Amino acid sequence: MMCNRMNDLISVIIPVYRVEAYLNACVESVLAQTYPNFEIILVDDGSPDNCPRLCDEFAARDSRIRVIHKENGGLSSARNAGIDAARGGLLAFLDSDDLWTPVFLERLYGALTECNADFAVCLFRRFRGEPPKELPETEKTVSLSRQEAFECLFDGRNENMVVAPNKLYRRKLFDAVRYPLGQIHEDEAVIHELIGNAKTAAWVEEGHYLYRQAPDSITTGKFSLKRLDAARSKERRIAWLEANGMLELAERTRVTYLGNLMWLYRMVQEESPAPNAGEICGKLYARFREICTPELVKSLPVKTKVRFWLFLHMPKLFSKVEYQRMKGKEQ
Repeated sequence: MMCNRMNDLISVIIPVYRVEAYLNACVESVLAQTYPNFEIILVDDGSPDNCPRLCDEFAARDSRIRVIHKENGGLSSARNAGIDAARGGLLAFLDSDDLWTPVFLERLYGALTECNADFAVCLFRRFRGEPPKELPETEKTVSLSRQEAFECLFDGRNENMVVAPNKLYRRKLFDAVRYPLGQIHEDEAVIHELIGNAKTAAWVEEGHYLYRQAPDSITTGKFSLKRLDAARSKERRIAWLEANGMLELAERTRVTYLGNLMWLYRMVQEESPAPNAGEICGKLYARFREICTPELVKSLPVKTKVRFWLFLHMPKLFSKVEYQRMKGKEQ
């Protein structure tokens, strides 16, 4: 769907840190957008390579580009700095090693206005090496109520709903929301607040966000203890849902949280070289026992109940078997 009215200023926030090999392609994918009215905010997060110079060169060439140079504070800090500096009424985030298709902004802006939504989300496509050139063949937009958007967090749409950069947001959603400093899985830590602030969302069933799978990525490479932040994000979500009276959603989130704890236990046990790995596993298991009450699991499917029971009674053995099964599927 082509959008006739494209007057709203969109602030595109790009955190930059140690991506000099990818930064040019990233910025060029924004400059090539068919939607004309945007600004780019490059947030140099204290990058130790040539990225600060490259950012300044981009800004010197194009008046739509501004640069913020700051001390290193992590992805959340960089995004927050961009939000604070944004002039547009609409916000979009782009990770600096990723790309957009040329119609990303136009397509999401069209969906946003068509659905009178507070944010629009599209699918992301993973790639290694050369990015895909073809555009999605079909155009499909679905309007989601707030409750329907929350439902996406519990089914196959979760990954696309949770991540930050495949969306176009009305800035008002961030009036009282910022990304938590110093942790990964920062997207998971705030998506429930953004959905809660929205009346309607637009779901675009097309892959316009191109996600580069780098082998050394903290979320796709070898397991790191930083992944424990996933549990913190779930705890934050449960607390927020309870505080806002969404008790049924909080209970369902506890179930997914149990799955996170089991996965983290398994990965720490099998892959972490940390000298305190055993202590970490003990804390994860204690948290699982605390959350996994009979009342919570009584209405769950039998297969889920059995998995939880096995982990409760033989966590080390069950985790080792599950790890070997997971590795077998990857081969």
